[in-house]
Amino acid sequence: MPDRLILNMPDVIETPRLILRTPRPRDGLLLNSAYHESRSRLERWFLWAQRNMAVEEHEILMRQKHADYISQDDFMLIITERKSNTLIGGSGLHFRKRDPLIFEIGYWLRTGFEGNGYVSETVRAIVRVGFEMLKAEKIMLRADSENDRSKAVAERNRFTFDGIMRHFEPQHNNPEKMIDMCFYSLLPDEYESLKKDWWDMGEKA
Repeated sequence: MPDRLILNMPDVIETPRLILRTPRPRDGLLLNSAYHESRSRLERWFLWAQRNMAVEEHEILMRQKHADYISQDDFMLIITERKSNTLIGGSGLHFRKRDPLIFEIGYWLRTGFEGNGYVSETVRAIVRVGFEMLKAEKIMLRADSENDRSKAVAERNRFTFDGIMRHFEPQHNNPEKMIDMCFYSLLPDEYESLKKDWWDMGEKA
């Protein structure tokens, strides 16, 4: 028996308004532009948004994440808006356990593209792949207790609230402050009861 499952994660996931795809070589310039436009919003919530990263660093990251996708060590996804062909953010399925198979979805959105339901559309598409194609046992989301936009994604899409872990980690751009982290999840049977409602919610849910 192999040590690890071979998972049929697609290279591209399409939604009505978005294309989600694996990172590719030469994506570094596109990512760097979105990053610097959005960094002032993101540095409160993400450790990776603390540094003034150069194009070359993002290119190395894109190539590493492309390799991780092939080796099934991590499934990062680039979010592109169909109508403009613009890189508008990032997401992905990140392993939390392999047996049983548990993933976490992370997400961030480029400044100027908020408020259109793009993150919910992304999360629903990735959850569908996670349960229907990869046969996940659980899919998680988490959010800083003060990040109302991020929590709203989980609540709007009816993830189960699992609880708050107090003093989870230092705030990324203010290490003297400890943050509380909210955890949410979906199980396969919950997804089955939700999925029709999700598709009936429309693009801007």
